[in-house]
Amino acid sequence: MFQQLSYFQMITLTFIFVINLYTFGLFYIDKQRAEKRKYRISEKHLILSSFIGGGIGSFTAMYRFRHKTQKPLFKLGMPVAALLTLLIILLILLYN
Repeated sequence: MFQQLSYFQMITLTFIFVINLYTFGLFYIDKQRAEKRKYRISEKHLILSSFIGGGIGSFTAMYRFRHKTQKPLFKLGMPVAALLTLLIILLILLYN
């Protein structure tokens, strides 16, 4: 099913992996700052990083740290971002 990955596929999958780690870290840092009542990461930044390929990281972090789970935009948007990220990964792997 999967042939040897092209250079473009490897670069793209690496980018997706890194952006997911970055997004996961953003949610963690924002949760820590929220608990300490310090300066927060903007919701716009969290959403943007989720929709440029970090959907899996944001969805995982949101429920792992119980952060932003009551906000409707995040409650509905992060599963959509995660599904889009999975779809992108699938398309990259199936593309010949």
